[in-house]
Amino acid sequence: MPILFYKMPGCGWCDRAENLLSPQISSGEIIVKSYKEAPEGVSGFPYFMYGDKSLSGCPQSKEHLYEKLVYTVEKYGGNSVPIKREAYCTLKTAWV
Repeated sequence: MPILFYKMPGCGWCDRAENLLSPQISSGEIIVKSYKEAPEGVSGFPYFMYGDKSLSGCPQSKEHLYEKLVYTVEKYGGNSVPIKREAYCTLKTAWV
């Protein structure tokens, strides 16, 4: 599931965020959408969503955005696989 990035035309902070995150936008990790498609009640842009997490305003870095949205990317054989940080698996070995 990609991060959704809602931007408004003429918004300097939106342009700055888009430039900062251009590699992630190109790779499909982040999808840019119009401010008109933002969820009801959103009043500040840029606005980012991932699952039930959100961030308003221009992030300081890609890492800052990922931390706020609880988002991480693992690389497997050259493929990026987004994984929610709080999701994990536990393997318990039962010895017989």
